[in-house]
Amino acid sequence: MDVHSIAVELAPFDVNYGGFSACNINAVTKSGSNEWHGSAFYDYTNDSMKGDKLEGEPIDTGDFDEKRYGFTLGGPILKDRLFFFLFLRYLDTERTALPNNARYLFEESTPYWGGKLDWSMTARHRLEATYISDDVNADVTRVVSIPELGLDTFYPGSLNRGGDNGILRYTGVLADNFLLSAQVGRNEFDRYDSS
Repeated sequence: MDVHSIAVELAPFDVNYGGFSACNINAVTKSGSNEWHGSAFYDYTNDSMKGDKLEGEPIDTGDFDEKRYGFTLGGPILKDRLFFFLFLRYLDTERTALPNNARYLFEESTPYWGGKLDWSMTARHRLEATYISDDVNADVTRVVSIPELGLDTFYPGSLNRGGDNGILRYTGVLADNFLLSAQVGRNEFDRYDSS
């Protein structure tokens, strides 16, 4: 999402977070408002735009071609009551990595998209629904070359990462000195390689 800030906190936590173990990741996202706002971008990078020497010596960094583009859009559905915010960020990459006399060909199409609805039910009660998808599938071909024999062996596969995420949050002022905030969410995350 178009994120204002991300904080990663390792144990021991601030007392605000209770008795978690491991770590906590807190992302603060944008919301819609009574005014329409949007943006769009496109970015292109290839291997001619990166260095090919290390301390004056030439190095083979492989081939690289990357396109990034996307947009954001936010505004009112019902003025002063219901707002939306949408985003899309897309990465289209082809690259070659060259570790240990092998060549890895990566072709990756990575959409990262989602949206948020904010409903101000009354001046004291607010409901937020957020959905984010970062499901990634990258095709990878490992090529092991033995130049002396003129042999290339191909091992095709794919990398799967990310998933779908949903969050529902309620915030309400129940009395002049009593605020209730409750949140529930679901996170799906894949991390596996297949061949």
